[in-house]
Amino acid sequence: MARRLGYELAKIVVFGPQTGNPVAQLLDTIERVGADAVVMPTLHHLADELDAVVRVCDVITVHPENTYARWALPSNRWPAPATDDIAARGLTDGRRPERSHHDGFGRPE
Repeated sequence: MARRLGYELAKIVVFGPQTGNPVAQLLDTIERVGADAVVMPTLHHLADELDAVVRVCDVITVHPENTYARWALPSNRWPAPATDDIAARGLTDGRRPERSHHDGFGRPE
């Protein structure tokens, strides 16, 4: 599926039932390899932590085939991070940086 969607497979990660805090370990792996997306069989593998992963990369599920893209989420989806591991990754409070308005040709409006 990764190849079909135009991604280069960088790593296969498998966590078992004995893995402590698999989502935190997944986030560390995403950061380490610089992943743009994670492909997984189902959302069941993320429990209720889809938002935490979509904050740093796209999530693609095989069954049902779906993409949860970073750009598709509203900027106010999450509360401002505190001193948790997400904040340590350098993420902001969820607001997009202010941009100057351009007309599509690089000229200010």
